[in-house]
Amino acid sequence: MKFNNLTEQIKKIREENEFNEINLKYLRNQLMKMNQELNDPSNLSIQQESQLFINEISVISLEKPKFKKWIQNAITVAAGNGQGQNLNQLNRPGGIYIDKNKNIFIADSFNHRIIGWKCDAKEGQIIAGGNGEGDRMNQLNCPIDVIFDQQNHSIIIADYVNRRVIQWLNQKQQILIDNIDCWGLAIDKHRFLYISDLVKNEVRRWKMGEYYNEGIIVAGGNGQGNQFNQFNYPSFIFVDEEQSVYVSDRGNNRVMKWRKDEKEGTTVAGGNGQGRNRNQLSSPAGLVVDDLGHIYVADYWNHRIMRWCEGKEEGEIIVGGNGKGNQSNQLYGPMGLSFDDERNLYVADYFNRRIESMKSYPIIENVTLSNSNITNEIYPLIKSVRSDWTSSNTRLITFTEGLTNIILGIFDNRTPDDDSNALVVKIYGIQTELFINRQAEINAMIKFHEHGVFSQRVLIQFNNGIIYEFVSGKTCSRDDVREENISKLIAIKLAEIHNIPVQETEQPYIMLILRQFLKLLDKNSFDLSSIISDIDIIEERILPRLIPNPKYGKDLVLCHNDLLVKNIVYNNKNQTISFIDFEFTHLNYALFDIANHFIEYAGVENADFSIYPSYDEQKRWLKIYFQTRQFDQQIINDDLCRVIDKFSALVHLMAGLWALIQAKVSSIDFDYVNYAKMRLNCYQNLRSLLFENS
Repeated sequence: MKFNNLTEQIKKIREENEFNEINLKYLRNQLMKMNQELNDPSNLSIQQESQLFINEISVISLEKPKFKKWIQNAITVAAGNGQGQNLNQLNRPGGIYIDKNKNIFIADSFNHRIIGWKCDAKEGQIIAGGNGEGDRMNQLNCPIDVIFDQQNHSIIIADYVNRRVIQWLNQKQQILIDNIDCWGLAIDKHRFLYISDLVKNEVRRWKMGEYYNEGIIVAGGNGQGNQFNQFNYPSFIFVDEEQSVYVSDRGNNRVMKWRKDEKEGTTVAGGNGQGRNRNQLSSPAGLVVDDLGHIYVADYWNHRIMRWCEGKEEGEIIVGGNGKGNQSNQLYGPMGLSFDDERNLYVADYFNRRIESMKSYPIIENVTLSNSNITNEIYPLIKSVRSDWTSSNTRLITFTEGLTNIILGIFDNRTPDDDSNALVVKIYGIQTELFINRQAEINAMIKFHEHGVFSQRVLIQFNNGIIYEFVSGKTCSRDDVREENISKLIAIKLAEIHNIPVQETEQPYIMLILRQFLKLLDKNSFDLSSIISDIDIIEERILPRLIPNPKYGKDLVLCHNDLLVKNIVYNNKNQTISFIDFEFTHLNYALFDIANHFIEYAGVENADFSIYPSYDEQKRWLKIYFQTRQFDQQIINDDLCRVIDKFSALVHLMAGLWALIQAKVSSIDFDYVNYAKMRLNCYQNLRSLLFENS
């Protein structure tokens, strides 16, 4: 009978294409125990199905599905250094748990240990197991899940192959539940421990500290099947505030929700057969539920993380779905999931042997801010990130440098000499959504943060703006950017941005934005015929040969595209430069970004474009820039400066058209009309240079 049960398990695993090594170790362990029983003649009872069991093992294989592309980048926060037993390595990480200090507890399954990984650490430390594979009290055998008990600071482990749930407290071990085919673990706020049983197809609950009984079945327990009161290999679990139990029903490719005391569950994700459509899952693994009831599922064989809203027919891909792989937008068998206290999502990337993190921020759709209501509305809005801030202990300052949006800062009066905790509120300018992709702006900020180029993070998005972290320092003046040390730091920082890997899948931004501006301008108010003709020639005949030297590096890089002096922040104490305002950040020509910066030496108020840097100044700056990008210094000559001058013409054209649009729609007190005339005159003065030999 035992052989028969194991045969059925292997059949099911084969059907799921999920005969992984943990299952193999588990079944091998069971076979060893049976072998001991078979050596005792009094226990010998062989049935015909045992040969079927042996035959089934040799024909199991894995399919390799393909998936359509969905771009979203994660960052590696632990391991990712290949397979191994070193402290900077993992081997098949399973369940994970994140504490309030962002320490990560990892079930390092095939290293038979639990690893604790502190925030921003380069390696972890062993906090349980690590004494080889085995069933002694100080050993583990493929631990698959782990949770942290905040009350007594112990860890509780699903020691899968040893069929036990064990607690480790200060290097002392206690078996809590034995003889259980445990997989998923959870603790609720009432201090009940929940455990999924993979073989009995059920979830049981015990009161913490009272493990002498068999526990209470809270989900399943009606045999293996696909009915609403059944499971087919329940794995990871999650328990919400109402003690509803969410279960990854792996064999049924669905997530089930069992409300407290209910006799059957409801399908809240998947349940439409195994597949990769957005209404399907393929062997769901880890899951968590956020405060809004959104269900996040590690879609194991689809190599993606899905988010489902209860009651919806299909889910949304959060990360992955780009085929199995080890790039920042790929996963390979995601297993455990966990949130930190800022609701950032962490994933145990099983076959990539790493822990990935996706930054998150709330999107609040029912709040629209303006100058008239911001004092009343802002504090409820920031409660999730600054819970103790009120109008009485903070000050609200309006920054006057913004020409497109309303920008405000919120500062804590209790720490007047420390603005590191301050926030920036950006209220989008009127109708700027017509020419600015706000989601692309947010994505750029996230990318820069992930690559360590800039520190500020987006914290909250509301109807007409975002809230993000403040950058300490002072905004530069046109005199500052010419100062030797600051100029050097700017060159290095811009080179770091341009070195960020990108996929050249789009047109250069300069052409996209020029075309967009032309669509928005009233042809009856402005004579744009000559500019329209110019833009056609620029796109068809000038840009294709504007960068003739391949030594300049990749033509298209991630560019800021709006390097006004007021968008550059200098921190004298730390000797650092930061850029702000990324609403025009996009794929573009690197030399366009450089030309943009050189032009902005003129400043904004009372701009003086006659102080554009000389060729000698440009070459000194370019030497630092190309050194940082590790390019050949020999290309820095007058010809290169002349190409930058040509790009300067395009910068003026873009700024002039932008100002004409702002003159029509903006409520900001600025003379956009005269500014547009000035920039378009500069374009005309450089036009002959741009069009030479065209």
